[in-house]
Amino acid sequence: MATIVVEDVSPIKKRVTFEVPEETVRNAIESQYMDLKKTVQIKGFRKGKAPLQIIKGYFRGKVEGDALKKVIEDTLEPGLVEKEIKPLTVLSIDPETLETGKPFRFSAVVEVAPEITPVNYKGMKLKRPAVNVSDKMLEDYLQQLRNLNARLVSIPEDRGARMGDHLIVDIKAEVDGEPIASLTVDDYHLEMGRDFYLPGFDVYLEGAKIDEEKEFTIDFPADFPNKSLAGKKGVFHASCKEIKERVLPDLDDEFAKDFGDYSSLEELKNRVRGELEQDLKSEAEGKIRTQIKQQLLENYDFEVPLSLVQERLEEMIRGFLGYYAEQGIDPKRLAESGAIPRDQMRVEAEKEAKISLIIQAIADREAIQASEEELDAEYERMADRLEIEPDKRTALLEARPGVEAVRRIVIENKTYRFLEENAVFMDEEEASDKKGPQPETESA
Repeated sequence: MATIVVEDVSPIKKRVTFEVPEETVRNAIESQYMDLKKTVQIKGFRKGKAPLQIIKGYFRGKVEGDALKKVIEDTLEPGLVEKEIKPLTVLSIDPETLETGKPFRFSAVVEVAPEITPVNYKGMKLKRPAVNVSDKMLEDYLQQLRNLNARLVSIPEDRGARMGDHLIVDIKAEVDGEPIASLTVDDYHLEMGRDFYLPGFDVYLEGAKIDEEKEFTIDFPADFPNKSLAGKKGVFHASCKEIKERVLPDLDDEFAKDFGDYSSLEELKNRVRGELEQDLKSEAEGKIRTQIKQQLLENYDFEVPLSLVQERLEEMIRGFLGYYAEQGIDPKRLAESGAIPRDQMRVEAEKEAKISLIIQAIADREAIQASEEELDAEYERMADRLEIEPDKRTALLEARPGVEAVRRIVIENKTYRFLEENAVFMDEEEASDKKGPQPETESA
């Protein structure tokens, strides 16, 4: 059995030194030689028949290296368990030179979570956001539904285009008499006022009629993305082929029936009000959690393990790339372009890693665990979010992929609810000039 000595390098690093008995190392080396002897082919000898001394002459360095590697593998993890060390990652392994007849020594530097003593986490002073659906909120939402169900209708022939209209136009662009291929386009769908084609472009089409060609000049700004056009004058010819306006449906019982399974406008309003209230509740919960995070970040000061920061950073980057992938942007090209705000993300990743450690410390203090039923419920919610078909849900519940990560989510959510249940809620005025409780001890 190895002799183990533990040394604190910092609050988040430990150096663990192992001394492995000479007999254990000798047995490991001999085992490697015996395995090699069965398979090695040396000139002048049949396979498996070469004398051990000959084999040692050829393979001593490799065999001893492989044996020591196995000794380290077989010793490191059990030794850390014996010393109740839970490494986040192994930063380095430093083996000493093997000397015949002597124990083998090696040391490992591991990164660990800091020891945090949670104090004064009950009674945090928080503001509870109001959850009231106003008539204006309801009206605005219904207006959005009308906009989503608007029809595009051709305008009268005697009316010119105006802001908000939808146009189909042919556009020709030139600079210094030379056509600009990147800005020349046929059948371009343009919504007046959005300036999607070019900033300041749409205003020149106000009053335009079908088959009428407009000619105008636009100055490209000095910081225009296309450097070859920056600071120059562009001459544009735009011909309208189609002009339509958006016509909103009337907000009445018929609209409610067309929109969904509603018998009246009043029934639709009640449904919308309920959904808005649920959205406000979710938003309020998020704001409460943000307040809790802010107070915990202010109340605790300790070094955050880099491995946890890197783990959170990678999660954020995956989420960032995934979002843009859904918008049709190639994640690989986005990553290569340098558009990922890594520095900003790293700051947030460090905060999230720090919060997770504090929350886990509080969960440990309060013995907050995730039951099997709670894990199943979280997997069910995951299946709902991912819209997994019912016949595949059973397999998900049985396989429980990433169960430790899911367990962490459940425990964190329960801990936040615990902190909220034990908080003191105030109105905006009362809470504005008060801070949460200050810990007596920040970390141990």
